[in-house]
Amino acid sequence: MKRTLIFGLLILISLAGFSCKNNLVTDPNNYSSGDLKILREIRETEAWKLIQAPNGWIYYVSDNGKRYIFPNTGTFKSWFGEYQSEIKQASFEELAEIELGGNVTYRPGYLIQTPTDPKIYWTSFNSQLRPFVSQDIVQEIYGKNWVDLAEELENFYFTNYEIGEAIYQADLPTVSPDLTIDQDRSFSEPIRLDDQPVDTADDQT
Repeated sequence: MKRTLIFGLLILISLAGFSCKNNLVTDPNNYSSGDLKILREIRETEAWKLIQAPNGWIYYVSDNGKRYIFPNTGTFKSWFGEYQSEIKQASFEELAEIELGGNVTYRPGYLIQTPTDPKIYWTSFNSQLRPFVSQDIVQEIYGKNWVDLAEELENFYFTNYEIGEAIYQADLPTVSPDLTIDQDRSFSEPIRLDDQPVDTADDQT
């Protein structure tokens, strides 16, 4: 029932309307033109889950009924690109009805550096950072201008991630253009209007 009320609240907030100019931010993923079209469509489809607080902070309302804050501009752009939009506005009272789940992390497939760590990381699935064992591997994958693609992650957000397996060769997993935050973080859960568990047992005869 609680999740039903949360999504009802989100729908009411959305009555303010939403429109966007979905210009892609520079993305280190080597997407084809067809993949980029899929990425744009996913961003437009997912945009209804975005709400903004009176103080300017933007949240993503997950399928699990919780809200997750974008801690910086780079994280937001990695998922929704760089566009001018009319994101749904919510009062502090409305936000209080939605449980805070934590921070959104970078979309998989981005290069990350931190001010006090010389390592170069690749953002992997489920909030993991995978360190490259050398800059030569980074350059082999992204070219000599890879530095222009790297995002700087502030030290105090580094703890939002887990350190994954090191990258020893120029072979990275494929990041699907239709990946969503819910899918990446395994937030998605079946939502039933009566909020009752789904009975998956075989019918007994």
